[in-house]
Formats: sequence, C-alpha cells, structure tokens
Amino acid sequence: MPTRRILVALLRAATVSPATVAVGVLASLAANAATSDERWPGPLDWIRTHS
Repeated sequence: MPTRRILVALLRAATVSPATVAVGVLASLAANAATSDERWPGPLDWIRTHS
C-alpha cells in the first residue's frame, strides 16, 4: 500500500531531523569556540578532538 510507505517515510524524516539539527548545532559550537584555548568546555572538547 503506497500510503503506508509515505507514512513510514514521514515518520523516519521526523525522527532524523531533530538529531541532525542537534549534531549541526554542536558542530557549529565546536567550530566557533576559541581555538587558542587548550581545552574547550564540556562536550565541545570531545567533539573538537574527535572531528
């Protein structure tokens, strides 16, 4: 049934989008942090060292 496929696709898109936004925000925070600092605050340091 094509309508079921559409609903499943919409549900997947609705669950992936917030995660994608969250990763984008964290990445932009890591990119904007002061690069001259030895360590960055909280999870930003982990993102910086693993990206």
